[in-house]
Amino acid sequence: MENGLNDGEEINGRDEKGRTALLRAVEKGKFKIVRQLLEKEGIDVNSKDNDGRTALLQAMEKGKLKIVGQLLEKEGIDVNSKDNGSRTALLWAVWNGNAEVVRQLLEKEGIDVNCKDNGGRTALLWAAEIGNGLMVRLLLRQKGIDVNYKDNNGRTALSWAIDEGNEEALGLLLREKGIDLNSEDNDGRTALSWAAEKGNKGVVRRLQEEIDKKTKGIPSVPDLKFASPGNVKQEKMQRSFGNSSAYRRRSGIKCYRCDNIHLLASDVSRNVQ
Repeated sequence: MENGLNDGEEINGRDEKGRTALLRAVEKGKFKIVRQLLEKEGIDVNSKDNDGRTALLQAMEKGKLKIVGQLLEKEGIDVNSKDNGSRTALLWAVWNGNAEVVRQLLEKEGIDVNCKDNGGRTALLWAAEIGNGLMVRLLLRQKGIDVNYKDNNGRTALSWAIDEGNEEALGLLLREKGIDLNSEDNDGRTALSWAAEKGNKGVVRRLQEEIDKKTKGIPSVPDLKFASPGNVKQEKMQRSFGNSSAYRRRSGIKCYRCDNIHLLASDVSRNVQ
């Protein structure tokens, strides 16, 4: 084998797994061979194997960051190419926690910052769930980033940050002017629902304050139908004004099936720990 090519093999020839010489070299982490192949005339840097992976996606998945750098310098590299799971290099970089690679990818012209995988998750949703504040910050700086994008379950980056207890990501998202605090997932959960279910009074208080700002001081009533009985003492949390549809319309708060809503807010407002 010379320069990664088998005897008589064409530069873009594929084996039974759909791999070219470049893909095989990347898979094995052969930096020098990758460099030699990239210098060859006619090399197809975006060829895919049977799993839909290009050399860049293969390098990202395998964590071959030195090779990733090589490939990103190659003219014509497709940074938005997707594998069979609809994952792009950006999604792989976020998933693997490679903030520097995320930074490099975001500098590439034409990068799709709202690309989604088969689960409907974007890079921002993954970063919020993982809790990597630096990556959340980098993504939020991007023009056109959709902070309210929903995955296949209707979940947003905000709900994932709350669900996973990632307070740095939560803080960054709450600073975004266009953040939708009342967005509901496929089960009707809002950000307040998730905070209540986790029994996180600090987050509930913070969300209430943000909602109050947006509703011009009208007190917020969180939707706590999902609040865990283990997290709230229900005898403390009955409040009848949660039944008022007129109140909910004025406040802009979405509250579902709250005949006698169980409010963690009753403890929050009295600073009960």
